[in-house]
Parts: sequence; structure tokens; C-alpha cells
Amino acid sequence: MVDANNASRGQAAEVGEEGSLLAMVSYWCGIVIRNRSIFGISLSIGIIAAILAMVFVPKYYTARVTVLPPNSNMTGSPLLTQLRAFSGFSMTPDGQMNVHLFPEIVTSRIVLSKALQKRYSQKSILEHFVGKVGQDSLQYFELLERLAREIKASVSKSNELFILRFKNRDPALAAAFANALIAEMDFFLKTDVKNDSQVRLGLISKRLEDVDLALREAEENLREFRDKNRSIAASPSLQMQEGQLRREVEINNSIYIELSTQYEITKIDANGDVGLVTVLDYATEPVHSSSPGFFQWLILAVAGATMVTLLVGRLRDVRKLNAP
Repeated sequence: MVDANNASRGQAAEVGEEGSLLAMVSYWCGIVIRNRSIFGISLSIGIIAAILAMVFVPKYYTARVTVLPPNSNMTGSPLLTQLRAFSGFSMTPDGQMNVHLFPEIVTSRIVLSKALQKRYSQKSILEHFVGKVGQDSLQYFELLERLAREIKASVSKSNELFILRFKNRDPALAAAFANALIAEMDFFLKTDVKNDSQVRLGLISKRLEDVDLALREAEENLREFRDKNRSIAASPSLQMQEGQLRREVEINNSIYIELSTQYEITKIDANGDVGLVTVLDYATEPVHSSSPGFFQWLILAVAGATMVTLLVGRLRDVRKLNAP
């Protein structure tokens, strides 16, 4: 009996809430209907404003570049992948390029400065933005800060595609600058790998010389031991000593082979010119603007007219209730 009463009360409460909601919607719709003249005037003003905005507000075009995740272009032997893990901040521990650092790299001052020097339509991109200014001027540094904010660089969570977007009034300039940014980021990463490879090349070379000496010494010790001990089958201690000398030769030989392999691969990295960034889609000149179109402006006009009508109507109702 108690459960039935509680259920009845719950249903009554739900009906009451639905009734209150319908009453509220009906009230606001009634305000719009009663003040339809205000709504019409507001909507007309909004449409006129939308048309003026379409005509006078500058249109912006967004250029987009899509870059494949690094593991799609880091091909080669497992040893090469392992060695590239030592190439600095741009690598993850498993030897892959860290794509999540791309947004920071592409908006860094060094990449931006290089990209601004690229030529486009017989002038540098920098001249298209601010004209001829020195790289030590305040206007130049302000431009770098503004571009770093305007460049939209992100990494897709689903497939780790790196996507760069840049918006400008000139569609061709937007595409040229976006492609220049990717090219300079690739050059920056290649330079980083080359510089690190040169350092590692010197370290490996020095270590290779030390291991070569140790290997020669171990081989000489094993040879002298066998010359002095022609028959060791009857002596367990001599057999143990020979095993230790042989293992020392094998260990040094394995280290020497590994270091030689690392040296050759590092030399390829130091002297190679293979790009580290694989572009899936280069930026092309956008055809359609990314600025709001007429229908977007129209929606804003309708929404604005509705808000004005509701506000004016509500104020009128409050004034009537407070009137003596």
C-alpha cells in the first residue's frame, strides 16, 4: 500500500514537472507572439546586419596540412630504430619520433623565423605579412607571437595524425605559409638528428678503438695459453682457464661487431638527407572561406531577434505586474 502511494506521488511529481515545463514554453512563445512587431523589426535589423557583414567583413581562408604519424616513415632495421632512440628530445624511448612535440616545434621561433624567409610571389612571406622589417624589431617579435597564436596545430587522438591549420585573408598565402612551416620543421628535425649523429659518431669511434685493442689483447692471451699448454684434457684447472680466455675473446668480439654496426648506421644518419616528416596532404589554396557564411549570419540574426523580443516582452510583463 505504501509502495503504491509512493509510486502515485512520483507519477504526480513527473506530471507536475512536465506541466511546468510546457507552461514555461507556452509563456515564452506567447511573449514572442504578442511582441511579433518587435521580433520583425529585430529580425530585419539582424538580416541587414548579416548582409553588411557578408559584404564588408573580410573573408578568411584556412589552409590545412596533414602529416602521417612518425612510425609510418621511420622504416628500416630494428637496430636502426633502436639507435635513433639516442637522437635527443625529438625521439621517444622506443626510437620513434615524438609526434606530440610537433605542435611545439612548428610554432617555435626558430621554425617560424625560417618559414617567414621563404619566397612567395616574388617576395618573402614576411614582407607579405608586415612589409620589410628587421628581425630585431619589436614589430617582428610581435608578429612571431601573433603567428604562434594563430597557427592551429594538433595531434589526432585516434590515429596520431598531425594536422596544421593556418587562416589568412589570402588563400594562396595561407597555403604557402603552412607548407613552409612543415618544410622548416622537417629541416629542423633533420639538423637535430645530424648534429646528434656527429657527436655519437665520435663517441662510438673512440669506444671502437678501445674494444679493438681489448680484443687483440684477449686473442693474444688465448694464443699464448694454447701455445704453452698443448694438452689440457687431463687438467680441469687448465680447461677452466682456457674457457675464461675464450669467453673474453667472444665477449670483446661481440661488442666489436655491435659497435661496428652502430658506427656504420650512425654514419648514414650523419651524412644522409632523408626527410623525417611524411606529409599526407600538402596545403592547397582553399576555395571556400572559413568565415561565417550567409546562413550562419542568418541563424545569428534569428537568435538575436528572439532574444531581444523575449527580453522586451518580459520587461513589459514585469512592468504591468508592478503597475498600480
